[in-house]
Amino acid sequence: MNEASPSAFRTTLPEETITIEDWLNDGSLAAGTRRNRRKWLRSFEEANEGKSAQEIVDDIRSGKVRIYQTARRLVDHMRAKGSKPSSVFQMRSMFPGFVQSVLGEDAIKRGVFDRLVPAGDNYVSTTKKSPTPDDLRQMLRITNSQCRAGIGILACTGMRIGEVISRRTSDLEINKDSGHVRVKLQAGATKSRTGRYAFLTKEAKEWIDQYLLEVATLRKKNGQDPSPWLFPGEKGGHLGESALYYHIKKLFELAGCKGTEDETYSPHSFRTFADTQMSKAGLDRKYTALIIGHKSKLASEASYKDWGEIESQWFELCEPKMTWLIERIEIVKEVKDVEARRVLAGLVKELSKAETYDDVGDISGLLEAGEKLLEDKSDKNKRLLK
Repeated sequence: MNEASPSAFRTTLPEETITIEDWLNDGSLAAGTRRNRRKWLRSFEEANEGKSAQEIVDDIRSGKVRIYQTARRLVDHMRAKGSKPSSVFQMRSMFPGFVQSVLGEDAIKRGVFDRLVPAGDNYVSTTKKSPTPDDLRQMLRITNSQCRAGIGILACTGMRIGEVISRRTSDLEINKDSGHVRVKLQAGATKSRTGRYAFLTKEAKEWIDQYLLEVATLRKKNGQDPSPWLFPGEKGGHLGESALYYHIKKLFELAGCKGTEDETYSPHSFRTFADTQMSKAGLDRKYTALIIGHKSKLASEASYKDWGEIESQWFELCEPKMTWLIERIEIVKEVKDVEARRVLAGLVKELSKAETYDDVGDISGLLEAGEKLLEDKSDKNKRLLK
């Protein structure tokens, strides 16, 4: 079958294809995947003389342009823009699925596609650097309440930024008995398609409460109804991912976290940060993988999901060490040692009777008793000293 011939598509039944709009808004896909499709479509249109996607598809059907030619233009366009090899590879990989959806299953041959539109190198050219705890503290001090709440969640949980901004206030669950705060993530809202929980320190919950109070006050002032979203947007939905993304990127720079050509800081850096901090706190690795949602680990750990035990361990081990701005004040409690006070009182009494050192009576017994107390290594005195 000649792919340039208009007759190549006449045998495709209407029910075997979908419209471009349906392809973009497939409700079975995660919101992040739908965003990626819109981004892909914009690049596809830019690469093909700025025509709309529908015009390009119509040109393919009429034989004015070849399918593989439009794909090659897309790949060349991405490389000319300086896109990373991994991004070019991802954009290219979406093309066959688009064509099969809107033109039919037989409209493209994978072997021909691979030969005429070679994938090229596919490697990650930039790695994500992780901030230090001091970097995090600096970012938290200089930002606004919205970003502080967002960073607080990212640093505690290792969630992806898309998972954070798409949370509803109802996803924050508070245990009335323990006061523990956890975030519920439904399977459909996660990249791994696996439901899970993540946990927040009291400090992070306070930042969220402060931000939500400001939002509620502003919405009331503007005559708006309360929003169900943790991070409300301007048009009734949740905040756009790019808004928080670029704010955090700027904060990294202001905090002195400078990226390089092959290493960069982004909100994704907090996944590594949270992973590292949980590990340092002594949390079991399989618990950390389940909380953060490491896709490669979830299959092997799926049989163990005792979230009650995971929650208990996280708050015992991680919360004290993942609290960043609350000052820790060490309280030294005085322990009254009755025997030591008796010996000291005896020494003071004998010394007060004497006018000169020569007048001091026999205090050897008191001195011996004092030395014994100082040298006593018994468990009782160890507890007293602590």
